[in-house]
Amino acid sequence: MARRCVPVVASTPMCLDSCSLLTSGRSTQYSYSSGSPRLITGFYDLGANMPLHNTGQLELELEALMEEPLFHSFIHKDVNRLSGNVKFRRVSAPNKAMRKIHLQIRAALSRLDVEMPYVTAGLRKSKVVNHVKAHRGNQYLCCYDLKAAYDHVRPEAMADILRQHGLPESDIELVARYCFGNESGGLVTGGLVSVQLFNLYANEVIDQPLATLFAERGGITYTRYIDDLIISSGAPIGRRFRRSILQIIRAAGFEIKPAKTQLIDLAAEHSQMAVLNGIGLDLNGELHVRPHYRELLYRLIKRAQAGEIDPSVVHGCMGAFYVIKPRGQQMTPGERKLDRAYRWYVNQQRRADPGRPERRRRKQQQYRARRRLKPSYKRHGRRSGPVGTYRPRPTF
Repeated sequence: MARRCVPVVASTPMCLDSCSLLTSGRSTQYSYSSGSPRLITGFYDLGANMPLHNTGQLELELEALMEEPLFHSFIHKDVNRLSGNVKFRRVSAPNKAMRKIHLQIRAALSRLDVEMPYVTAGLRKSKVVNHVKAHRGNQYLCCYDLKAAYDHVRPEAMADILRQHGLPESDIELVARYCFGNESGGLVTGGLVSVQLFNLYANEVIDQPLATLFAERGGITYTRYIDDLIISSGAPIGRRFRRSILQIIRAAGFEIKPAKTQLIDLAAEHSQMAVLNGIGLDLNGELHVRPHYRELLYRLIKRAQAGEIDPSVVHGCMGAFYVIKPRGQQMTPGERKLDRAYRWYVNQQRRADPGRPERRRRKQQQYRARRRLKPSYKRHGRRSGPVGTYRPRPTF
């Protein structure tokens, strides 16, 4: 998934100036007034003057870097190649000193033993495809997107949650001082531990209350991919039940984006397929790649054949394709065509590789050497099992 970062020199408040960015084939003007680089430093008011109690090695390393822990503000162009959506976000890039502090916080958070069964992002081996796969076989889906999710994380509540899970007070002070501080006082977008902290926060204030509500009804599947919530069921999700869901979300201090709220019936004629985080899901539980992403992959393969781009770009994008549609699974005609084109491209690359004959000769030598070392069991009797299994001839 390609991401591009556009650096911005901005003052506070940010206003428009001259940066032309293309979205959906149309040119939209975004701009910023000139001024000094915007640096986010102190972060949370209650923790701005807190001393670092976990001193020692961390303080010595920060003194050696000879720089103050800072975040540099950027405008981030976020292009989702699966869904085709383009967003522009204000994010913050940490300098070396801030990165070192966040790495220590990440190590402390990794030692916490917290069960988060509904989270599909920010965990080891978590993928967006698992967020969609969990809802296969359900006909009715309800999708919500939290509005400015990081902005609604409260530092006091975050500290209480971390304290409840046994995080030392010294690390809680680091979190309060160096992980909060955007315009609304919420989590800093772009911080190394922002996703982990948000998962811990939302798991307590959103996931667990929703799980209690769903357990009372039964037959509900629920997953959360950072700020994207999907609820599915084999029975219709009524208006009263949806109102209860919204009450829990709003009681946690969050708001939803009405434009991104979806209520989907996969059996309806006008629906046929739901698009969840850029991945198509039909009533039979099959996952599909959207046509515009297949067209993008075709163009990338053609450009790689012409030598315009690095082959690793094609291999990476096709890796996302095969995560959704592994080889051996049933494909649509368009997906099979793309699969054949990519296989042909890979074979052409292998044939053009100058070191291929030498590697083949080396593999043949290794194979022959293994055959010479392989013991023979013929003189011991008939071998009817795997290699190394001796079964004597039966006597009558």
